[in-house]
Amino acid sequence: MANATKISSITDLLRINRPVLAVAVFVSTLSSLVFLATLYKPDLTHTLYLSVDTPWGIVTSIFLHKDLAHLSVNLLFLWFWTIYVIFPDSLLSREERRGRLRIFVPTVFGAAIVANIIWVIISSPGYNTQGSSGLVFAVLGTAVGFLLVNMMNVVSRFKALQITKRRKVNALMSNIIPLAFFLMLIVFYTDLFLVVAPGVNVFVHGTAFLIGFFVMLMREYVPFMRYAIKPRT
Repeated sequence: MANATKISSITDLLRINRPVLAVAVFVSTLSSLVFLATLYKPDLTHTLYLSVDTPWGIVTSIFLHKDLAHLSVNLLFLWFWTIYVIFPDSLLSREERRGRLRIFVPTVFGAAIVANIIWVIISSPGYNTQGSSGLVFAVLGTAVGFLLVNMMNVVSRFKALQITKRRKVNALMSNIIPLAFFLMLIVFYTDLFLVVAPGVNVFVHGTAFLIGFFVMLMREYVPFMRYAIKPRT
């Protein structure tokens, strides 16, 4: 009985978070198809990557990867960070979760595209970039934003909600532990967090992360944002 209840709870959680799953499935599928297409026609890479000469790459480069390792790592982390958006217990109602997630899709794609736009404006001719890591960091930014808001929300609802002590502890720990981990990486191991390495577009990583993070905070605390994207009734 307990297992059936747990499975039902997880299924319901996944149903509510369909926009989050849709992003992961869409990016994984299209990136894989583009990768197969570039294996068949390598010259396609020069058409799809982002550079001063190929400004449409602000969108197409998101789904383009250099090799199988590049593709695999990006998709692995995309799904990993997706979990951090879906599963932490925030003590939110179904309606509140849906209202929050209405902004998820435009935020992560918007953050990746805006980061690419800024990069191509400030970059020099001859440089190019590709990969879904900007979008991955946008998802991570929203995840960290969710975790921060969740933690404050959990604490504020402890006395208001009639839930078990175990549920309260689980809700607090599922948010505070990963949030503390990410904050430690950001503050003390910034190079590791941004994946600083030769050929890695750190600027896009950091910019997409910050956009995703601050949009999520604004969604919670800026009255105009809450009104503009409130769930339909």
